[in-house]
Amino acid sequence: MACYQPVLKLAALSGTRVVNNPFWRIADDKFFDAALAERLGIHVPRTFVLPSHSWGEGVTSESLTNLALPIDWQRIADELGFPMYLKPHCCGGWGDVHRVSSLEELFGAYDRSGCETMPLQEEIAWTQYVRCIVVGREEVLPALWDPRRWHYDRYVCADESMPPLAREQVDELSGLSRKLCRALGYDMNTIEWAIRGGVP
Repeated sequence: MACYQPVLKLAALSGTRVVNNPFWRIADDKFFDAALAERLGIHVPRTFVLPSHSWGEGVTSESLTNLALPIDWQRIADELGFPMYLKPHCCGGWGDVHRVSSLEELFGAYDRSGCETMPLQEEIAWTQYVRCIVVGREEVLPALWDPRRWHYDRYVCADESMPPLAREQVDELSGLSRKLCRALGYDMNTIEWAIRGGVP
């Protein structure tokens, strides 16, 4: 939670080792993470970042002259295709993530997003979904995971709906997860991989 960040930064300043580095959190968000992954040669969903639907107190249209408005919604829809996902740019997890299947649904979700900056991503139709738990930037445990299920039931066993991971996949996902954690400076992390056509 953000309310802990000032205390954690003070602890780090006093010599306490804080895991994960609280100073990195200011730079870390979903849009930046996607751009960083792409720069590292990792496949990412096609992504747009949308300006906030609403403006905070004191912000006027004159403050935003660098934005190209109105948003070209049809171009975005043509590039990403439906369904797509609208999600908050900050904070991990699946909170306030919207799967939208039409412009009308997109407008409704965007209208409710308030002052939050929202990335919009194409849907990846995956055959396997894997969550890699990373500790110490080196130790990686890949596990089949199904984000469509409820929280307590997301880790799954291989079956006809989700094939098991081959040894080569485990090695590839572990290597990619290490690469991301090193670049992000994370000592502990979980990274989710949607595998489409054999490509994570």
